[in-house]
Amino acid sequence: PYAAKDLYELAVIINEKGNTDGAIQLYQRTIETEPTHAQSHFALGEIFYTSGNTEAALNHYQQALSVMPSFKDTFYEPLEPYFAGLMTPDQAMPMIEKAMFVLPDDPRASFYAGMIETDAGNTENAIQHYEKTIEIIEADTSYLQVELPLGNFIDTYFKLGELHHQQGDLDTAVRYFKRALELNPALADRFIVQGQRAFDEENYQDAIEPLNIHLLLFPEDVSATYLLGQSYEASDDTDSAITFYERTLTLDPQRPDVLFKMVHIYRGREAHQQAVETLKRLIGIAPETTEAHYLLALSYLSLKQPNDALPAFLETIRLRPDDVAAYYHAAILFEENGEIDNAILHYEKTITLDTTLIESDIGRNLQTPMQGVKATEV
Repeated sequence: PYAAKDLYELAVIINEKGNTDGAIQLYQRTIETEPTHAQSHFALGEIFYTSGNTEAALNHYQQALSVMPSFKDTFYEPLEPYFAGLMTPDQAMPMIEKAMFVLPDDPRASFYAGMIETDAGNTENAIQHYEKTIEIIEADTSYLQVELPLGNFIDTYFKLGELHHQQGDLDTAVRYFKRALELNPALADRFIVQGQRAFDEENYQDAIEPLNIHLLLFPEDVSATYLLGQSYEASDDTDSAITFYERTLTLDPQRPDVLFKMVHIYRGREAHQQAVETLKRLIGIAPETTEAHYLLALSYLSLKQPNDALPAFLETIRLRPDDVAAYYHAAILFEENGEIDNAILHYEKTITLDTTLIESDIGRNLQTPMQGVKATEV
């Protein structure tokens, strides 16, 4: 009689040549010779599973695993190209289905199934698989120490939370996120780090979801709130940007930089009244901010309120005595008010600050609109 080792090697050769029936007989003879021959049981499991005889396949897989538990890894090795981004979800699905069939209590099977279903866009299926994973690891928390090719099992809570967040089920999302942080408090900055990285790489749309999640968990984080406002603004969602800039100011009212962001949006929309109101708030907390006074003056001009604009231009000049534009605007407003001496003074100062303007319209304004009054040469 042949030894089990010889029978097994012959069965492998016969199977590789496509003689499945002959291979089955030889694997079975190997097992008759050595009932605990794990490789033969596993090989029969593969053949029967492929042919659709799942009951016989499961029996042989289980016997192989009872002798060699390390065979579990064999079910996941074909997925390595998927983890490397070299395999589509459709290609990976049959492999993970087999793993779940044979190893229903191994959290890796349901975890990877959740990943694959997520990538395939099958959110409900993904949620079910992640819930199964959590059921297993909550019953045996030692799994939390297991490292996976892409993270660890704590990621299950985050992934499940993210799916519920995308569906708008915020309460459920927060529950899973908080459970993850209970298990590992060091992960508290997970989403703010993701958001900051995306923002720094100018992937502003990609920054929005993680920052929103972070603020669900830490609603009083000022820097994250401001960063989310900036992300929305950079993504051209200015309504949401204003919402989070206002929320930033609620958390930290002394933020002229945030108010400047809002002014930029309002002026871009030509919402000049809102710009004026925001600039007044800014000046209220930072009265020496020259640019705020200058923008306030321009906004008043846009609202056709020259009498309000003039004091703002004059305050700009007080704070920034070399501001050519402020002098010029003030000169025009003085002229329109009939204050010719003040108009001449400010036109002259404009040209003093920028002599290239002597031959321009500004230079001509010193002579023609003043009803014969000629500016002193400078």
